[in-house]
Amino acid sequence: MHVPADRRARRGQCPHCGYPHESRATCCECGRATAPLPAWTLSARPVKRMAAILVPAFLLGCVAGEAWSLLDESRFAAEHNHANESVRAHYTRPRAFPATFARMWADESSELHSEPWPDFARDRRWTPKDSALRERGLGWRERASTP
Repeated sequence: MHVPADRRARRGQCPHCGYPHESRATCCECGRATAPLPAWTLSARPVKRMAAILVPAFLLGCVAGEAWSLLDESRFAAEHNHANESVRAHYTRPRAFPATFARMWADESSELHSEPWPDFARDRRWTPKDSALRERGLGWRERASTP
């Protein structure tokens, strides 16, 4: 990107080395032309390069996250199997980091479950006490225009 070079050219500096060129056509320091560089344009090459970097990184992150979850679930199953009979019926614990907001538990039939948001149940009927704090949402213009 030529952002710094453009800034240098606007300040009267060589876009290549930053030396003050004082309106000369060539720079006294590096010997290159002091004309502003052409504007940077998006082409297929950087898009392909970023895709070549981001897609494998995304897939690697997905595989690592899934492996982390499966490992946590297998550990939970092993903990449940080794627990006492009195504890086994009501065995529960939070999931491993970073999903500690979720819980895993085993029911009476030893079936394993996981709940993603146990403590954050959303009440859809809730509204703020101050009507000015309500979110607009879809159709707010129609509601606002009707008296």
